[in-house]
Amino acid sequence: MRGRMIENGVSPCKATTTLTMSHIFTWHFSDRTGMNGGTAGKCWTVPEGGIYDSNSPETAMKHVEDLNLLNIDVAILDWWGSYGTEWFAHQTAAINTYIGIMDDKWKGKYTVFLEQLDPDKIPSSLAEYAEFDQLDDWIKESNNWWYYKEKPVILLFNKVTNKLRDDAREVLGPPQQLQWIQDAVEKYYVIFVDSALDQRFGEPPPPGGEPPPNTGKQVRLVDIPGDFGAAWYAVPWIYSSYDEAKYRDRLRTIVEEIPFIDLWAYVHSGYDSRCLGKYGGPNLLWPRYGKDYFNRNAYHDGPSVEWLIHQRGLADEYSPEGLIYVHNEMGEHNSVTELTEDLSHLPFYNIRESSIRNCGFSTSPIRN
Repeated sequence: MRGRMIENGVSPCKATTTLTMSHIFTWHFSDRTGMNGGTAGKCWTVPEGGIYDSNSPETAMKHVEDLNLLNIDVAILDWWGSYGTEWFAHQTAAINTYIGIMDDKWKGKYTVFLEQLDPDKIPSSLAEYAEFDQLDDWIKESNNWWYYKEKPVILLFNKVTNKLRDDAREVLGPPQQLQWIQDAVEKYYVIFVDSALDQRFGEPPPPGGEPPPNTGKQVRLVDIPGDFGAAWYAVPWIYSSYDEAKYRDRLRTIVEEIPFIDLWAYVHSGYDSRCLGKYGGPNLLWPRYGKDYFNRNAYHDGPSVEWLIHQRGLADEYSPEGLIYVHNEMGEHNSVTELTEDLSHLPFYNIRESSIRNCGFSTSPIRN
């Protein structure tokens, strides 16, 4: 396994031509206590500028100014689809607000991370999904949509990938169950997030082994022709065992075992969700290496500038196409929740800014 560690235990980061990206959550209301039954709201941290509404021009402008300051190349706008409750409609409206500001004031590019599709509908083709129709409208009308390898970029969460597979299997039959995912790869440059790249789908293998490779009865995501990428967003409130070794292994798998797929690397500053344990939520603190990990007595478990620099250094080892920072100031159990006393003066964007300034700004030409 490739890797390098300098004497004080921190993987060194570096200024890079790799794209620097920020994943922005668009689901915040001014009255956030009503979300998730009101319990999670008791644990969310108030950012420096106060509680905000994602569907606010002032909020979008503040974030765009912040991203411009840090030379962020690409903004990723989180979207849960075009159906459902007021919460979903609010996200769609928020993305329209961000796009309006970014088309006018943004020096970089933007794209959308689609998290799920309408669970109650099974369309007969990719074009019939309302969510992809909305994506096409945004792309068509955009001045600054991100293109990579001459295609518009979208990110698809595993819930979307799995539903496209299941719907195609229902409509077209098992041998063609990846057809609509393939249609998406042909039309867009897709970054698959938290998807099982080499898992076999279809009829079970016969007793004693796998079927011959050309039977058409089992298919894998990695077998789809074309250019696409992969990223892993899985974080400790979902997987408590998410640690440095697994982070390295996920990056290594792409680089060494399936190098024809582009690697996009999320970097996290650490998490402290112990507050949520009081309300039945995850009670997790990550990383948990203790004071001596960075050889400085002031360091504590949980989020820190040092850990974000360290994770970026780990990602740098595998030369990803891009580094993705998570920009979610108000935080659902993320890097700003219940910070330790020594870090209470560092809201998330200051942790990120400190790490980026330490490592060096992106020198990618995308903003020029």
